[in-house]
Amino acid sequence: MRSRSVVPPNGWIVRIRKLNSEARFWDFGSAVQWYIQFASANPSVGLSTDQGVVERIIDLQNAARVSKIPNTGEYVMLMDNENEIPAEALASCAPSIKSCCGLKRK
Repeated sequence: MRSRSVVPPNGWIVRIRKLNSEARFWDFGSAVQWYIQFASANPSVGLSTDQGVVERIIDLQNAARVSKIPNTGEYVMLMDNENEIPAEALASCAPSIKSCCGLKRK
């Protein structure tokens, strides 16, 4: 996403695929906090609680979602391969997010 202070269409939507959970937030910080709390409360799922990793997961999820909405290019920024993300973070993202953003594993 281009900015974490500008709310994307329909808010910041956070999906945790492993537990079929989804939540919507109107500020980025609350979305990150929720994910970390959810991951901490469910350690057996193996989700990251590292703030930097979680921020990138939420960015990726929302970039993939928003990029499918017409006329929303001002919200999404293409990522280059230098923006690597740990395999652990990619595992929680949908396959379409991985392919559309051209990410590679560390």
